[in-house]
Amino acid sequence: MTDYKHVTKLGDVNNGAADEIFARELRKVIDNVMDASTDATAKRTITLTVELTPTEDRETMGVTVKSKVSLAPVRDDRGSMRLSLDDDGKVVATVKDKDPKQQEFDLLIKEAR
Repeated sequence: MTDYKHVTKLGDVNNGAADEIFARELRKVIDNVMDASTDATAKRTITLTVELTPTEDRETMGVTVKSKVSLAPVRDDRGSMRLSLDDDGKVVATVKDKDPKQQEFDLLIKEAR
């Protein structure tokens, strides 16, 4: 005989699936917050939806847990390229190298992830 327990909190639904889903979505939010190419103070949201579908006889109901996460978009990055002719007369695009201090900072951010 199967033992049943009362469902009294979200963690009881589908054997803790809602907790696992929330943890997975929270990781996405944390990664997005730590991404230097996003707006640090932009709001992020996690929405959990629990759908309950009773049977006609009202003895059981299906339970579906869905999630939706809203993250901060990656900010636009603007720069410029210089157009010039190479030694063969072909038009080429060139960019100025980054400041070495900025390159070190970018590397530290990537390593922190």
